[in-house]
This record gives sequence, C-alpha cells and structure tokens, in this order.
Amino acid sequence: MKKYILLIILMLAAGASANSKNAEEIFEKVQKVRGSEKFRQLNSISFSGKIITPNQEMTLSYYFKKPEMYRMELTGPTIDMKSTYDGKQGQMEMNGNQFPLNKPGVGQMQETYKTFEGLFSNYKEMGLKLEYVGFEQFNDVGVDVIKFSSENKQLKAKVFIDSEKYIILKSETENNIGSMNASSTVYFEDYRQMDGMMIPHKIIIEAQKKRSETVIEKFELNPKLKDSLFKLFDEVKE
Repeated sequence: MKKYILLIILMLAAGASANSKNAEEIFEKVQKVRGSEKFRQLNSISFSGKIITPNQEMTLSYYFKKPEMYRMELTGPTIDMKSTYDGKQGQMEMNGNQFPLNKPGVGQMQETYKTFEGLFSNYKEMGLKLEYVGFEQFNDVGVDVIKFSSENKQLKAKVFIDSEKYIILKSETENNIGSMNASSTVYFEDYRQMDGMMIPHKIIIEAQKKRSETVIEKFELNPKLKDSLFKLFDEVKE
C-alpha cells in the first residue's frame, strides 16, 4: 500500500513539475537558439531549392530586401510563375500572363520570410497568449508543447519544441475566420547553423489534404540585391 501511495505522490510531483514550466521562458530560449533577433537585423536574404508535391517537382527562388521588398519564382512541368513586390505594389506573372498581386499573394511572401525569422517570434506584437501544454514524445524525441491563441479565438496553434535543443520540430495551426476554417501541420527539419542562426533547410507542409516538401539547397545571408530585381514585370519590359 505504501508503494502505491509513493507512486501516486511521485506522479503528482512530476505533473506539478511539468505544469510549472513557463511557456514564455521556453519560447525565449527557442528564439535565442534560432537567432530570431539576429535574423531581423539582416538587410537581405535569398534562397533557392525545390518544392516537391505528389504531382510534380518545382524549382524555387526567393529574395527579400529591406524595408519590405520580395520576389519569388516557381518553375515546374506545369507552372512558370513569378511574383514581385516593390514595397508599394506587387505583380504576378503566370505562364506569360501578368496580374496585379493581391493581398494574399503579398501575405504569402511575407509569411515565407517570417517562417525563417522564427515561427511566432513576434507573438507579443500579434497579441498571442502562451500556455504550456505538457511534455510528450515526437519521433523518439522529448518535446515541450506550447499552445498559442488569440483573444478573438481566430488563431490556435500548438508548437512542438525539442526539450534539449530548443528548436521547433512541428507546428499545428488552426485559423477560424467567420465560417472558414483553415488548418495546417508543418514539420521543420535539417536545421543548419548559419552565422549564429539555426535555419531549417527542409519544411514539410500538410494542409487541406495536400502535402508539399520544400528543400533548401542554397541559403544566403545579406546578399547584395539590386532594387531593380523587385521591379514590376511590365516596368522591366518597357
């Protein structure tokens, strides 16, 4: 009987220890390891690689320059797409046809940058609340799970953090806007240290029953990028 009582006490103590973990302290360590602040100080980045889907493999090129200029190129068997944003307006060229780049298109390029800056690294500015969920195993790795949520409950997310290395291995996000519900699961792999920053070189996204795998083959920090790279495509042709 004493053994059972002792076991119960130990289990309760373990649970209390887990619940006492501070979500903000854990995430501060994540941002330090990731080098989020150092990343924000970069003037420019560029990377290239490939995106693999069940239907095709595409080549990818991405460019960013401060204050807020983006360019992305995607080429594959059935797609030839370029998007650019010069800081004020954007444009897309798809298989030779040009269109104004809408807000979601610009948002996609912004989110790509934020992915490498560090997931939810600006959670305070976003007004997100952090909550420690618990400790569990993910692919034989012990992870701390932290929940992010907005006051209006439009955004809910869980982040799975390697409890020893303090790198994000997985995220589960759910966006609820009106009657629309968009959920996604993202896996971050092949982290490489670059000038004091940990950059994932493989990102797997599962959303709306679709899966894509982004493999980064070359990543550059502070490359020299001319402003002309981000010009609208019809301006370049003139």
